[in-house]
Amino acid sequence: MTVAEATPDYEIGTHDDRAFLGHPKGLGFLGFTEACERFSYYSMQTLLVLYMVNYLLLPDRIDKVAGLGWLRAWHYPGLQGQPLSSAIFGDYASLVYLTPILGGIIADKLTGRKVAMIAGGLVMSLGHFLMAFEGAFLLALLCLIVGVGLFKGNIATQVGDLYSPTDLRRAMAFQIFYIFINVSVIIAPLIAGTLGQNVGWHYGFGCAGVVMVLGLAIYLSGSRWLPAELEVGRQAPAKLAGALSYGMPGTIEQTSPAIAHTSLMVSSSPLPAKPVPVAVMAAAITIRTIAAAQRAVRAITLRPLRGSARRSASTTTLSGVAATGSATTSAVAVGAVSPLSEIAAT
Repeated sequence: MTVAEATPDYEIGTHDDRAFLGHPKGLGFLGFTEACERFSYYSMQTLLVLYMVNYLLLPDRIDKVAGLGWLRAWHYPGLQGQPLSSAIFGDYASLVYLTPILGGIIADKLTGRKVAMIAGGLVMSLGHFLMAFEGAFLLALLCLIVGVGLFKGNIATQVGDLYSPTDLRRAMAFQIFYIFINVSVIIAPLIAGTLGQNVGWHYGFGCAGVVMVLGLAIYLSGSRWLPAELEVGRQAPAKLAGALSYGMPGTIEQTSPAIAHTSLMVSSSPLPAKPVPVAVMAAAITIRTIAAAQRAVRAITLRPLRGSARRSASTTTLSGVAATGSATTSAVAVGAVSPLSEIAAT
């Protein structure tokens, strides 16, 4: 076999297929979207430890963070200051690289890639903006972890799907894609770090959130040039909405009447099921994710209070039992003395 026979033919394609540096237009949209997401992530990575050491975990502010007292007692016993900041950052970074595996599974089995990415972008943006509130620090980190998992695990796969198996441009496409990432790695600390240290910590986090929203807008604007959605992403809205609400308190009607109305119309229509409305389902996932995160933080925050309430109730009960026992003893003693007094009087 000759080299020419072993090498697939180069596919020329249409004008749109070569509109971005000789590559499909979709590569440009995916590249800029990934650049914005990486900018937000590395902005967060640049500021997080310094923010905790120099501001958030100082003695006069650490008690304002909801749930951190319980987390320190359970997971970081005896740590404070720099060691505590490093431990929190280490757990955050490890989970950020672990959750994309789960995000890919969710997209493949439940939502499709576009819905997962939009939901991830919304949750990540929310996490960056929540960093402006000291009490919501743990909730912000949780949103960022979940958002990166849904987003990061589903964008690179779309780059490969822009090309056919015989298209030799695929390898170069990933090199271009990673150039976007490397540029963001360079400029994120310069911009967000400067804002965080010279203007204010919350300005640095806010800058990351704004850029993430910009990346999400770029992704949505280029939807027509992106690869086709997975089959699971084209399920009937009723089926996907039921899967989203499975095992969670409340109903889909309570979460979003518009989603429930759409699901009812599509499921009751004699026509074939319509494709899943990406924005609607992404909003449903975002709402469910935020609600689950809020419940988790609420449970962490209220657990010590519930323990104190139980101890107080137990103490009150024992006091009541003791008081009842004393009253009974006194009554018996009085009852025994009274007949003796009557006999002596007689």
